[in-house]
Amino acid sequence: MDVSGKRLLLLLMLLMSVSVSLLSHSVTRVGDYYKIQHTWKYENEQWSCSLNIPVSLYELYQQRTHYGDDCVHYALSDFDRDYIRGLVKSFREGGRRNGFSDYKNVLNVIAFVQSLRYVTDIVSKHDENYVRYPVETLVDGVGDCEDMAILAASIMHEMGYDVLFVQLPNHLALAVKSSENLYGSYYEYNGSRYYYLETTNTGWAIGQIPDEFRSTRVQLVPLVHKPKVNVREYGYNSASYYATDKNVNVYMKCIVENLGPGQTRGMSMRITLEPFRDSETQYYQRVFELEELPESSTKTFEVPCQLPRPLHGNIKISIEGSNFEPQVITLTNVKLN
Repeated sequence: MDVSGKRLLLLLMLLMSVSVSLLSHSVTRVGDYYKIQHTWKYENEQWSCSLNIPVSLYELYQQRTHYGDDCVHYALSDFDRDYIRGLVKSFREGGRRNGFSDYKNVLNVIAFVQSLRYVTDIVSKHDENYVRYPVETLVDGVGDCEDMAILAASIMHEMGYDVLFVQLPNHLALAVKSSENLYGSYYEYNGSRYYYLETTNTGWAIGQIPDEFRSTRVQLVPLVHKPKVNVREYGYNSASYYATDKNVNVYMKCIVENLGPGQTRGMSMRITLEPFRDSETQYYQRVFELEELPESSTKTFEVPCQLPRPLHGNIKISIEGSNFEPQVITLTNVKLN
């Protein structure tokens, strides 16, 4: 073969290799959905999965704030659960078909995530710190260490594996709990061993940690649903006020928003009247059960209170629940005759 023929063959081989690389992750918009096809290799076998993700869901996440280091907020959002479960179903069925142990199931998930293309935020989003939700990473097909770790954590959490985020200087990785004494680097957390997992680039095994992180202090963050709840407005509805000889009757009002991740649990409103020492007002406290608040929703709650008269003191309104920090606000020096 002459030189020109060799160059042509080399060019064809290069084009073929690029084509194969591009086909490993393809996204096509079909109507109101993104059709995703992804292939990867694990244990010398080619694996594939397909997902149909609504364009509206992708756009919903795009419109959210993408800054901050609360990686759990991104990994455990409620709205993408059905699509993460679709991936989990593929991994579970493939694992059963091949007789995989939990160890190999985890490695297969990591191989899937590692097969996505690593791209820095500044290149992919023209932003130095853009954190993706799992759906965004699946549609974009690219991400940095935060995006890969969040996607992997979301999948493994849904599969029932106990994982932690490992926050290192300018890097995010995972650690997975194992009752077995595996070989490799691990962290002690709540009396158990969690083995390091690197989600960027291929070839990293469970317990294999990059040399630059071996002696680095880390922060371990468990994947626990803990929504962030805010009280946007509060007070009493003056139009509801009426008095009797012994009581002041009024509706206490709060506008509450749940920023996520996940739905609130066991939500209630605690109303406490703390009288001033020089007043004749009696102490009062009552707890009202509230309707649960889904992620990314806002609701106005009003509860009827029969406060002792004469009323002179501070009224504390506390929004409480079993899976979020209580939010307490105070109406000071309230006087209602």
